[in-house]
Amino acid sequence: YALRGLRKWRGAEVEPINEEGFSVYLRTDIGTTGSPWIARGYDAWSRYKNFQHSEMMIPANKVFDIRQGSRLGNDVFVMPREYVQGMPKREQRFFRPAVMNPSVADGKLSPLYYAFYPYTDGLPEITSEEELKGYVPQYYKERLLPAKKALSARKQADINWWDLLRPRAWQKARSAKIVSKYFGGSRAFAFDATGYFVVIVGHGWLLKKGRATEEAPSDDDLVQEVVNALDGLEPTEDEIYLATLAYLSSSVAYDLIEYVSPQVAGGQLNLSNKYLGDLPIPDLVKLAPARLAELIRIGRMITEEASFDHWSEVDEIVLSALSE
Repeated sequence: YALRGLRKWRGAEVEPINEEGFSVYLRTDIGTTGSPWIARGYDAWSRYKNFQHSEMMIPANKVFDIRQGSRLGNDVFVMPREYVQGMPKREQRFFRPAVMNPSVADGKLSPLYYAFYPYTDGLPEITSEEELKGYVPQYYKERLLPAKKALSARKQADINWWDLLRPRAWQKARSAKIVSKYFGGSRAFAFDATGYFVVIVGHGWLLKKGRATEEAPSDDDLVQEVVNALDGLEPTEDEIYLATLAYLSSSVAYDLIEYVSPQVAGGQLNLSNKYLGDLPIPDLVKLAPARLAELIRIGRMITEEASFDHWSEVDEIVLSALSE
């Protein structure tokens, strides 16, 4: 079908051919600019060209720190929800719901899995195997101890055998964040309002703070500018996350992500900071207050409604906000 489309297109060489599964169009920037050599669909390319230099957009890494989740070193550190819920309450506190690929669907988070995470602020430090056995006796006996040999063989000199390979210090304190899958397609983002989830297979988007420069306002000032732009709505930082989630759940964002991120096996997109750091996102300061309020409303609906399915409305609101 693609080859037939190519033969047909060569007769006109003006209008692109954009069919299901393939597109044929002319690009003159390959090899002469920094544009990717990897083939991109026409929708992704044209959407990116439209928004790349828009005054309404800003690179994601100007507003968010996109951070990689914890590295476990062994699957024994992730348990199904039912197993953790069957533990004594005093033992459950050493576990937190984990962000895995199956945990994120259509903009929502589900606590399907829990991660052993003894690093959370407020928990007692586990410095010996005896303390480990005392704090999490059931988990120690049934899961950790049988895996001790494999865990001890990990090549990491500065950790105990029961430690995660890389816990990521940024996750010790609970703070609100947008989370994403590690690899995903459309609507692969969700909002963790409680900050209770630990990102394992995925990434966390945290609002930047406290990095002032002479050339630009501090990130605290950037957040405050957004707050001021919503005069009368009494906004919070959570609402900034919600507005961003609404955008990331749109077909506009998906087309842009498809352009900046390479596909991996199975057609999934790599959602790491390496690629999404340059993703154009709305500069919320420049949006009309009414449009920003709509983004917040739809972001809240995505997060809170049990069966949200108004995705065409999401696209309409995002396009309206970015076209003014």
